[in-house]
Amino acid sequence: MNPVNSELVWLASAVDFEGSILMYPNWNPKGISTSIRANTTVLTNTNPVLLRYARKLLTKYNINHRLVPLYKGKKWSKKWKKAWRVEVSPVDDNKILLELLLPYLIGKKRQCEIALEFLFNHNSKHNKHRKTTEHEWKLMLKCQALNKRGVVNP
Repeated sequence: MNPVNSELVWLASAVDFEGSILMYPNWNPKGISTSIRANTTVLTNTNPVLLRYARKLLTKYNINHRLVPLYKGKKWSKKWKKAWRVEVSPVDDNKILLELLLPYLIGKKRQCEIALEFLFNHNSKHNKHRKTTEHEWKLMLKCQALNKRGVVNP
């Protein structure tokens, strides 16, 4: 039996409970969807200790990420606590992260598999002018449907 990596279990749990694995269209200035983007939100939270720990682990595994302040958004109420999102967006970093987390994910395992299938033929350097295939649009819709309704039979 392989030893369990507790850091990756922690990150996978953060994604399962407080994160998301997303696929969504990129829009051109005319409002036409032109390609698909995949990104992983590792953690959305108000607790800076959790956010720092998630960032520490991502840095340890050489995964580029960013901290997004959600409380600066137009729809954020001043009555709410400040919250942030730790996000992994670059294609290559998403691949690395999702491959590391796949064995430990439970609730978002299927979204991870779908995103990895999409990302398999992508990389950060050569996707600017690549045509999105019909199969990739279907993958995006599958991932979006899972994110909307969750598991059908818990």
